[in-house]
Amino acid sequence: MRKYIDDITATLAKFQYIEEFLRMYIQKVNSRIRKTMKGKIPYKYSEKWVKKDSLGTLIDKFEKNNDNKILIKRLKSLVPERNKIAHKGLLITRDQIVNVSSVKLKKEKLKKIRISAGVALNRINDEIRKIEK
Repeated sequence: MRKYIDDITATLAKFQYIEEFLRMYIQKVNSRIRKTMKGKIPYKYSEKWVKKDSLGTLIDKFEKNNDNKILIKRLKSLVPERNKIAHKGLLITRDQIVNVSSVKLKKEKLKKIRISAGVALNRINDEIRKIEK
């Protein structure tokens, strides 16, 4: 059971990093726009605009300034999984605790989600590097 809780924590940590990397990307894009447009048009972006945004909202904002459709599709597919884990991941019934195979299946699903989230995180990092060039 302890390992299952550790798996949930590790999976949610991946999602936290995804959110932070999306914020970083959005902030870098807006900084680039501000520098490019300086003296031409006012551009009053504030980091506060993304500070408290949820994963889904961050993905929507990311999509406005990114054409990586494969990454965007992966990110959007992760949102429902993230929400289930965040809101119901620790809710295990007494029967599920007794049924070891049920917990094993949940752990295997968490691992797949964590791997997919890790891939998404790496792809977001690739997109950030493109902006930094």
